[in-house]
Amino acid sequence: MKIAKVTAALLGLALSGCSIFGGSSTKSTEDLLTAAGFKLKLADTPEREAHLKTLPQRTVFPREQDGTVYYFFADAKQDRLYRGTQEAYQSYQLELQAQKEDALDQELSEKEHDDAVLNAATMGGWEVWEVWDP
Repeated sequence: MKIAKVTAALLGLALSGCSIFGGSSTKSTEDLLTAAGFKLKLADTPEREAHLKTLPQRTVFPREQDGTVYYFFADAKQDRLYRGTQEAYQSYQLELQAQKEDALDQELSEKEHDDAVLNAATMGGWEVWEVWDP
């Protein structure tokens, strides 16, 4: 009976999605943009606020200014506009890709952990049936 209780507890832990790993280390888009070298401008006048609302929101998009292509990220809710060079944009893309790969690695590690807990719960055989057929 004791094995059945331990098995049930381990199974519950595995199925609940509990993890020994900490919280997410995902950086926000704004953090990635800043780290990549994008410059922040605040919409601190009514004219800037109005213009900010006309831009594509919360997505990086290119625009040419004075013969140079810059990349922008507009956030009208926060009254912010980020502007970056081609180099900053490339750096942002690399950071974004690395973050996606880290998230995938984290997901796989958590799945491996859950699988290990499930394997421990079944103890490699039919002991889990003791819960159902004592």
